[in-house]
Amino acid sequence: MRRRNDSGFTLIEMMIVAEIISVLAALAFPALMRQRIQTNEAVAVENLRTICTAQISFNTVNLRYGELEELSAGDGATPYLDGLWTQDIVRNEYTFSMTDMTNDTFTAVAAPVTPGRSGVRSFSISESGEVRIEGGPAAG
Repeated sequence: MRRRNDSGFTLIEMMIVAEIISVLAALAFPALMRQRIQTNEAVAVENLRTICTAQISFNTVNLRYGELEELSAGDGATPYLDGLWTQDIVRNEYTFSMTDMTNDTFTAVAAPVTPGRSGVRSFSISESGEVRIEGGPAAG
């Protein structure tokens, strides 16, 4: 009489394991996407605050507000912003731009590159230092 070789898994067992893994992945994916969006939004707000601080420093020296390129270049020795910043630059899946520029006011805007995927809300900051939220769920 022959003995059956019981080593290994049956096809049914493998299919059940694959189904369990796919269900767990389906449950985890939305949570990971929400976390990614929240991180992108937090970085966008922090970048806007950095731009506002740079604008205030630039204004103290030049008696006017500057474009992102000017803040990035600085006064020749020290830039007001780290790295290369230009109009409509993309950082952490958000596009940054300067709008409503005058000698006395500025507005910096951060908008998601792909709304709903890279971020849900847009943000802006002005010379007052107050971050404004546009779109998406209310701030909590």
